[in-house]
Amino acid sequence: MGAKKLYDDLREERQQEISSKIDHKLKVKTRTLKANESLKTAVLSSLVDARYEECESLLVTYTDDYADFVDFQTRVKPYINHCINLAKSVEIKRNFPKVASMPVVKQQELMDKVIDDFNELRLYLVRIEAMHAEVMCKDILSMTILIRTIVVCSVIFTVAAGFIGVGMGGLDFLSSFLDEVSATIASWLF
Repeated sequence: MGAKKLYDDLREERQQEISSKIDHKLKVKTRTLKANESLKTAVLSSLVDARYEECESLLVTYTDDYADFVDFQTRVKPYINHCINLAKSVEIKRNFPKVASMPVVKQQELMDKVIDDFNELRLYLVRIEAMHAEVMCKDILSMTILIRTIVVCSVIFTVAAGFIGVGMGGLDFLSSFLDEVSATIASWLF
């Protein structure tokens, strides 16, 4: 019984060692993240900290936050689903049972696959953020066009109303106003 317990303890220790190596590699990858990359930072940080449910909920709520942008949701939904699958893949590979009893080559392959999935997830999150920036730019551009259109229409309506006013008796007022202004300017000059 003592040999079996020793073997189980060594296997458990080896499994923790492999798990810590994977965690270290993932933390090295997240150190290079910029502070302004909100979705990417939040998802990858929660993935590194083994908070998989939080990672998935962040991805799901991200699309729900932009329910008004239907085009954005249809474009980003496949990427979000793939990111959720990648996060689950990382979770399964990080918690792979009996990894300590596997040969060292297989353990290294498993670690490399975790890192590959992590990098792919990071790239997809960058694509999602790029799509988000594009949608926000289009929204701002459309708002700018709307404001310009309103201003131009207001000016056109004001000028048209002025011409209508001049045509309906405003001409007498305009001529008397111009006579008064020219008389004031003439008296001031001389």
